[in-house]
Amino acid sequence: MNNIDNLKGVITPVVTMFENQKFSSEKMGNVIDFLINNNVNGLLFLGTAGEATHMEKDMRLEVIEYCIKKTNHRVPTIVGISARSIQECISYAEHAKDQGADAVILVNPSYIKYSDDGIFNFYSAVASKIDLPILLYNFPSLTGQRISPEVVLRLASTYSNIIGIKDTTDSASSTREYITTVKSKIPSFKVFAGFDEYLLNTLFLGGDGAIPGTSNFAPQFTTQLYSAFLKQDYSAMLENHQKIAKLCEIYTLHSPFFPVVKRAMLMNHIDVSTEALLPCTPISNQTINLLTNLLKKI
Repeated sequence: MNNIDNLKGVITPVVTMFENQKFSSEKMGNVIDFLINNNVNGLLFLGTAGEATHMEKDMRLEVIEYCIKKTNHRVPTIVGISARSIQECISYAEHAKDQGADAVILVNPSYIKYSDDGIFNFYSAVASKIDLPILLYNFPSLTGQRISPEVVLRLASTYSNIIGIKDTTDSASSTREYITTVKSKIPSFKVFAGFDEYLLNTLFLGGDGAIPGTSNFAPQFTTQLYSAFLKQDYSAMLENHQKIAKLCEIYTLHSPFFPVVKRAMLMNHIDVSTEALLPCTPISNQTINLLTNLLKKI
């Protein structure tokens, strides 16, 4: 687990490659090599952008087995283990460990809202059964409820393998609260912004980085911003921050955003497939034109 010490900076939530609704290991290998060669600090497989929610079990296992082997410890790897039942989450975590993953990430249950004690019990049931570092995943716009900073502190204080959180909220104050409530008391606890444009703010607040979807096709902006932050190069920080902010318009072009990101990768001369799993629809020619014009501006 030594690789987990390097878990900071820009962690790409990697999109998954499909051809004819089947996993494409060839295209996926192109993506992994591109990202590592462009200096991202880590890779997250089967997160939201990875379309895990629409995969059957065998495909999820196939994706992880290939991706961990292909990455080959060149950068830290995180695996999404979210599922409907606690036992499924544990099973996916055990498989990720067997394949050599450095950490896993787990979102709290959706559809049904739970009390703070219920959310604590959910993460406790998983953390107590697996021997891997865990990132909590706060995504209230999808789950229907936030993981409170107090619950996060309680979890991190109770389980040494709960080592951080990805905060996917359109609120800088949310990320700040995780930093001031949890990281101030447990300095090793890692806080990552889930939205690209909050990378710089998160770093200035004392957080550890971001898990930005745009780094799939334009990793140079987020990695250069992170490098500039470490060097205290404020001019480069501002330049890249403004470019990232403009890039985030891609998330408004199509819902869900997966095929837009893949099309942007293709436009950036990466040999990928733009296909997404059903029921996601392909993007229209009008959207492609909007994306083309957006990328030209940047």
